[in-house]
Formats: sequence, C-alpha cells, structure tokens
Amino acid sequence: MHEYYTDIADVDGDGHCRFRAVSVLLGKPEDSYNLVKYTVVVLAGNGGYSETYFPLEGVPTASDKLMCLGWVNGNHFLVIRLKPGCPIPPTSLMWDRHCLGEAVKWPGRYIHRMSAYNTLKRVHDGIVVEDYVPRPKLLLDLATKEESIVPETFNLAED
Repeated sequence: MHEYYTDIADVDGDGHCRFRAVSVLLGKPEDSYNLVKYTVVVLAGNGGYSETYFPLEGVPTASDKLMCLGWVNGNHFLVIRLKPGCPIPPTSLMWDRHCLGEAVKWPGRYIHRMSAYNTLKRVHDGIVVEDYVPRPKLLLDLATKEESIVPETFNLAED
C-alpha cells in the first residue's frame, strides 16, 4: 500500500488525536483541534476495517478533497496524505443508509477506486468488508423510536 500515499504525519496522542488529525487535513495547525471538535464529526470504526464517508447531503462538487485518517495500535489516529487516483475503501454502510437526496451520487465518482481497493484487499489478506451495494434508507420516528424503510419515490423534503 506504500505506493498509494505520499506522507504519513503523526499528531500528539493526548486523547484528541482524531480531531488533531482532521485539523491538519483541513490545513489548520494541529493545536486548532478544539475548533474541529465542534464542527466535524469523525466516525471511527473499530475492528481493523476501512471505510469511505462522503457528505450526507448535496451533490458531488467539481473538485473535492479526500482526507484519510489512519488508525494504529487500537488507540491513535494519523494523517495520511493519499496520491491522486489511489484505491479507497468501500462506502460506509452507515453513510449508505443515512445519506440524503443527491448525496447518493458521491460513490459513483469513486466506484473504480473502491473496486481497486477491494481487489488489493483480496490479494493481500482476503478480507473485504463489502462491495458497494445500495441499501434502503431508514426513517426513525423519534417519538416512537420505530424505524421504517423509506420508499424510493418518497421525498424527505416534501414534509
């Protein structure tokens, strides 16, 4: 995998490393992590797998910036600077279930890179979380705590 990144940067391991890493990826000093803590949600999965998250709303932009966090030793995040066109992991199942409207178009732009990632994973260790498969959206009724599947033709913005 070394041929797919240009640099790995370590950040202070003081319990705020995930926010420090995001701060660096946003072009801010590592010590600006307190601002990032309140404006960015970092979803980290344990279990040794990798996932890609896209914006939950909105259409893909003409230019976008990929940000990569590495998780090491079960307790620390690193900044990983990826090379253009490198393989990326499949879309997060959580993102896939909760994205809205036009955001569903994000993975299409990267599907060839996700496929390349899955191929590499199979060659190296045979573990692939899941290839991209669209899933039904779930709607949670906050009053009753019941989930229901949102029909494909249902527009959440109409209500």
